[in-house]
Amino acid sequence: MGVTVAEFGTRRRYSYQVHRLVLQSLSQYGKGSFIGTSNVHMAMIHRTKPIGTHAHEWFMFHAARYGFKMANATGLEHWVEVYRGDLGIALSDTYTTEVFFKQFDKMFSKLFDGVRHDSGDALLFADKVISHYNSMGIDPKTKTIIFSDGLNYEKVARIADHCRDKIGMSFGIGTNLTNDAGPAAMNIVIKMTEAQPKDGEWTQVVKLSDEHGKYTGTERMINLAKTILEID
Repeated sequence: MGVTVAEFGTRRRYSYQVHRLVLQSLSQYGKGSFIGTSNVHMAMIHRTKPIGTHAHEWFMFHAARYGFKMANATGLEHWVEVYRGDLGIALSDTYTTEVFFKQFDKMFSKLFDGVRHDSGDALLFADKVISHYNSMGIDPKTKTIIFSDGLNYEKVARIADHCRDKIGMSFGIGTNLTNDAGPAAMNIVIKMTEAQPKDGEWTQVVKLSDEHGKYTGTERMINLAKTILEID
């Protein structure tokens, strides 16, 4: 298919041994397609690139510190201040993609190499991203979408066919690489629940993905965030 793939499977791996075997196989046979792993330990062992994107927790903390309306923009600003152009893939769905792109203005759109898809319809997301870059006068082919939502061979093929020659793309595959040993993978979600900014109080935090089933947080805080951000 002519696509690049990173291994994102630490959270739901079958075992440490299986994880190492997967990385060994990808490193040995994936030349030209395999570009790295999100697990720094495995990257060190297999001498491959540690690769990843924003975590939802980055924006969730910024919401606790600066409020829901400022979380995306302030989180992006601070990321640029810290990494100075490195690690340039922005995560778009902590408070829904629609809210994110309202603050992902021309400066951020030029500064960041691309965005990551983590929830919702991948093809609709790709079309939204392409439209966003076009509206900013930016050639989408100079940017990249990292797809990472429950991918398997068929999903990657469908997404690649849709995006080819329209926008750059790469794929972070997790469960279907490191937990393809037979038993069903556990549905593990690891998310921040509270944050205590410096000199502040403990504050509950939420994540409002493009899929309602991926919301995290208390019902009270979810409703508060939706009201403040005007999310239906």
